[in-house]
Amino acid sequence: MDWLDEFVRDAAPPALGSSPGTDVLAAAVAAAAVESGRPGSGHAGLRRLAGGIGVGLGVLAVGVGAAAATPAVIDWLGWSPDVVAQRTFDLGDGQSLGLCEVFIRVTPEYGGAVSNEEADRRTEAARGFLTEHDWDPLIASITADQIRSEYEADQARRDASTTDTATPPPATLSGAATHLIADRISAEFALAGHLQDGVAIEAAAGPCIDDDGAPE
Repeated sequence: MDWLDEFVRDAAPPALGSSPGTDVLAAAVAAAAVESGRPGSGHAGLRRLAGGIGVGLGVLAVGVGAAAATPAVIDWLGWSPDVVAQRTFDLGDGQSLGLCEVFIRVTPEYGGAVSNEEADRRTEAARGFLTEHDWDPLIASITADQIRSEYEADQARRDASTTDTATPPPATLSGAATHLIADRISAEFALAGHLQDGVAIEAAAGPCIDDDGAPE
């Protein structure tokens, strides 16, 4: 299991709806997204967060205000993301994944091979790339077959780690989809030269939210 897999699955905060008050917000967002209409092939996008504050639930433009959404989501995460990657997926055969969200931020890493000042400089440059880059084509390129392949690979890893005393929870299609989103963004981020000494990229994701506001 690579570091990004650990970030998205193991370090992810609990799903929206598991904390008091956020279940109502999550349901409202899902319902509003349905009412606004979605393309049959799914909507792809990376939403820029103004100053790292107006998180994805506030910039969907589906009737949930940023001011109302921001405290709940930041409290859920424990930090303010720089960007939120969002997409719905049509998996075919009547299967679909609702709104999948991956929360991403760039942070400085101090005490390494570069000075704190250089770490700050590199982090700001990396954050600029993360927030300004057009991620839509990259996220839109994720296919149903790739999600199923990732799901099967993840389940195989979990099966291999099962012991007489420990059984990992089963893999999910939500986990596969959000892992692929985060993995592609991270790979592009590294390809652009921003994953370097003094810079760290963090990602977190909960389960995708279906049309009824329930996690999938």
